[in-house]
Amino acid sequence: MAFVATLTTEAEVTANPTWGDVEREICALDGAVHTLVVLAPPSPLGPPSGDHHLAIGGGLDGGLIVFVTEDNLTFWNLRNPENRGATRVVRMSIGGQEGDYRAAQIVSRDLALRAARRYVEDGQRAGDLEWTIGT
Repeated sequence: MAFVATLTTEAEVTANPTWGDVEREICALDGAVHTLVVLAPPSPLGPPSGDHHLAIGGGLDGGLIVFVTEDNLTFWNLRNPENRGATRVVRMSIGGQEGDYRAAQIVSRDLALRAARRYVEDGQRAGDLEWTIGT
């Protein structure tokens, strides 16, 4: 059984999504109309009583931000291995809000899909990808 019980976008909530549902929503992220996908386990870890989730946002020009949290206090940000030392800041729309994000956090759709696939399977951060703690 998959770890994820809900897939949430700006438009809807899908209970017990398939990997096809998750992949389709991530691929639809465009940075304008579709800007956020949240994957969460069933309660008590996920909503409504828990804070465990993985979020993927953005999509403009294919760039995405991915993070995982287990408590909504500590966030593990997926890092782009090609932009490790980048200090440039990029303005992106995620979940209907504009914000500034470090270029080192902006990853490809392929990396975002790899992170999401692992999370859907067992709720873990993909060990073969680079993560850094943020807030």
